[in-house]
Amino acid sequence: YRFEPWIDWGINYLPFNFANPDVGPIFKQLYVRQAMQMLIDQKGYVKNLHKGYGWPTNGPVPIQPANNYVSAYVKSGPYKYDPDRAAALLKSHRWTIHPDGASECTGNCGDGIDQGAKLSFTLMYASGDPITSQQVQAWKSAAAKAGIELKLSEAPFNQVIAAAAPCQAGAKCTWQLVYWGG
Repeated sequence: YRFEPWIDWGINYLPFNFANPDVGPIFKQLYVRQAMQMLIDQKGYVKNLHKGYGWPTNGPVPIQPANNYVSAYVKSGPYKYDPDRAAALLKSHRWTIHPDGASECTGNCGDGIDQGAKLSFTLMYASGDPITSQQVQAWKSAAAKAGIELKLSEAPFNQVIAAAAPCQAGAKCTWQLVYWGG
């Protein structure tokens, strides 16, 4: 037998619920999503969890296989893993950072965000895949360094997909973050 990598024309992503009545206004802030991306160690995940078989996902078009549809900016990986930079970005938008806790909005943090709002989110992820579990645990740990609390909730794949259904703002639109792996 001979092992040959098969480059899949696909990406891996994690939906945010912008319509969630509690945390939707926080997710709508670009700087929050940028900070959260800087807490995902994609290169570390590829190296250590995927044994080198994979590439970072920097946008809606995969960077591998090589193609004309991805920009040089996206190829550069503009939001590389950097917990200190993520925390500084949040602090610059008036969040009081609480490492290993939930940071608190103590100024004008953006439209619809009340003072006292917390960077505390529930992440539902698909059970049954050790690598997915390791990724979300690693992200939770890195997020904690920047003062973002991720409360993990594991469920079967079909329940995670069902939970991520598009919804309108309101009380029944309660999911926050979902992830089912690549």
